[in-house]
Amino acid sequence: MSGKLEQIRMQQKDGRGAARDAKREAPSANNSLPSLAAREPLAPGLTPVVVLILVVVFLLLWFYALDARTLVPTDEGRYAEMAREMVASGDWITPRLNGIKYFEKPPLQNWANALTFELFGLGEWQARLWTGLCGLLGIGLVYYAGRKVFDARTGWTAALVLASSFFWAALGHVNTLDMGLSGMMTITLAGLLLAQRPDAASAARRNWMLVCWAGMALAVLSKGLIGIVLPGAVLVLYTVWSRDWALWKRLHLVAGAAVFLLITAPWFVAVSMRNPEFAHFFFIHEHLQRFTSKVHNRAGPWYYFIPILALGMAPWLGVLVQSLWRAAAKPASIGLVVGGNNSDPLRTDLRNADLRNADLRQADLGKTDLRHAGQGHVDLHNTFQPDRLLLVWAAFIFFFFSISGSKLPSYILPIFPALALLIARSLQLSSRRAIEICAWLTALFGVLGLALASRMPLLAKDDYSAPLYQAYVPWVLAASALALVASLVSLWLARRQRDWSILALAVGGFVAGQLLMLGHEPLGRFAAGTLHVPAIQAEMGSRRGPQAGPGPASQPTSQAGVPETQTPIYAVGRYEQSLPFYLRHTFILVEHADEMEFGLEQQPELWIPKRAEFVKKWTADHDAGRKDIAIMSPDDYAALLAAKVPMRVIGQDPRRVIVTNAVGVAAAPAQSESKTR
Repeated sequence: MSGKLEQIRMQQKDGRGAARDAKREAPSANNSLPSLAAREPLAPGLTPVVVLILVVVFLLLWFYALDARTLVPTDEGRYAEMAREMVASGDWITPRLNGIKYFEKPPLQNWANALTFELFGLGEWQARLWTGLCGLLGIGLVYYAGRKVFDARTGWTAALVLASSFFWAALGHVNTLDMGLSGMMTITLAGLLLAQRPDAASAARRNWMLVCWAGMALAVLSKGLIGIVLPGAVLVLYTVWSRDWALWKRLHLVAGAAVFLLITAPWFVAVSMRNPEFAHFFFIHEHLQRFTSKVHNRAGPWYYFIPILALGMAPWLGVLVQSLWRAAAKPASIGLVVGGNNSDPLRTDLRNADLRNADLRQADLGKTDLRHAGQGHVDLHNTFQPDRLLLVWAAFIFFFFSISGSKLPSYILPIFPALALLIARSLQLSSRRAIEICAWLTALFGVLGLALASRMPLLAKDDYSAPLYQAYVPWVLAASALALVASLVSLWLARRQRDWSILALAVGGFVAGQLLMLGHEPLGRFAAGTLHVPAIQAEMGSRRGPQAGPGPASQPTSQAGVPETQTPIYAVGRYEQSLPFYLRHTFILVEHADEMEFGLEQQPELWIPKRAEFVKKWTADHDAGRKDIAIMSPDDYAALLAAKVPMRVIGQDPRRVIVTNAVGVAAAPAQSESKTR
């Protein structure tokens, strides 16, 4: 009997001890319960020193790749040239391309590139620095937001997922507006997540919401009204779904709107005052007509972005659908019930869950809303649900561009940070099978690459480009082999250590993707036409190459944007997007207005609309001994040659023929500083 009484006393003591422990660990109503995963270190061996070494090596590779390729048309050459002209002209208000007003996009990226050119001179890494930094910014923000909103392990995994996702890592090394837009929209998304987390103090909530508003403003300056329209629509759809109406009271609308206008209004007012035609073109043509029509000839089927997303999400495609389903099926920010009765449905769900799974415990007992702690009741509809917000962000933006009349692959880039966080959540909540599926799919990509790489030369349309495709084969083989090896290592580690398995897949995916980008260089040089730069510079008498150092980006320009002291270059029936930057020289358009049609309507004196007028001027300059240069297609060259127009070929490939009217005059050997590889 005494033994039984002693047992009862011990049970009561244990119960009181457990209650005291629970009380000590239970946070106040203003704090969230610390995540179990946040208190657990990463895998053995992933010490802070090892993590630091990994980050440093990653950054070295990231920045090295910014300077390892030619600026290819169309976007890379276009936006590098616009920034060069901004520096050359000193006009930072009115954007220009080829010396012609260009109002298709706002100027944030041009400003950033121009500032880089002013500081570091002209070059390829300088032209890509802004997008490279925006890519890194997105990675850093998903790490920080994942750590604060969920837990440390989710933040680490989300950063790995985004950094190694092929599309994000690739476009972080391409001078395109969509990475700049995505970086600014990631500021918006991270600011909203951090501001609305239940444990945020009032000052932190206000500050992060102002960061969110600033992100929207910078997104507008990056690519237009979608910078505020898309986040605004996401917020409306999220609140309708989650019924978290109180969220709108926490947006700091007045202060936020003031920040938004303070950032955006000055340029819009200034450019409109200088250019009265700006407002109609920018707001009506570039927004309404672009979305509702095929005015830009960029239409595509409704499923256009599905294969792009599938390829771009590699090596994490295997868990993509599962992560979306998990976010839709179950709110992630569930208020933890402390107290209450055992019949509470949430308590029943927790009791019936497979609590042997540490990852599931992490999800259910992690960062939670404790506003109702101790009350035995949780109102899910008034609780911020970050997983649902991330899902709405990704799904709506994907849908928005899928129904648009204008489609380009990079348009869906802003959804990748949200997907990285959702995938990181799913990887932490799932069994090792999710990682194994990702690894097996990556292995399949590797096997297909190894099997098909040798057939790449068959893609060549002519004998000239066949060797260029052949030169790409070793890079594809190396990337495919690396992807296969990384996937096999990840499979082996999946049964032993989850964190190392994820890291192996991320490292393999990132490096394989960069190998594919670097191997494209011969084809990139062909597309850009940079192999002809020395010959053209020899005819121009210019010794300045693509790696010109700090200083003015161009000679003083005339009204037409052509350097007054240099030979005029005509673009007949075509426009070269990259050569103007490498030559430090604008072109005179002939017959083909390209995307500068609107600007030429305002400044018709800056081009030659009729070929006959060009032939007349070209011949007159020839007769007077004034040298001209022209770039045209092979078909146009054949037509002018048949018309006995005086021309001497100085460069030729299947895409272009470059001629001068200085017939019978041999150019001096080029002393170009152009970068050769």
